[in-house]
Amino acid sequence: MRPQMGRAFGGLEAMSEAVSSYYAGFYSPAERLAQAREELSQALAGLGIDALPGSRQAFRQLIDAAFASGDSDLAAKLIQLAPAMAEITDQARR
Repeated sequence: MRPQMGRAFGGLEAMSEAVSSYYAGFYSPAERLAQAREELSQALAGLGIDALPGSRQAFRQLIDAAFASGDSDLAAKLIQLAPAMAEITDQARR
């Protein structure tokens, strides 16, 4: 978004809160889940992982494999994505 947008909302924090509220109020849970899955898939692709893991256990196995192979950078990046994966699996169970 353009810098002017942040100013129009009175700052980046206010803009973030307003956009989050809009997104939660006007997009269905299915739309939000689809968007979250797409964003996580893209992030994983950027790490060389071609498919979104199908479960929390599969995601954990990716992290364990990264540690086992000595790739602590990959493991750290995956751990940073763990909250998004947890949210996706939680939403899919509902």
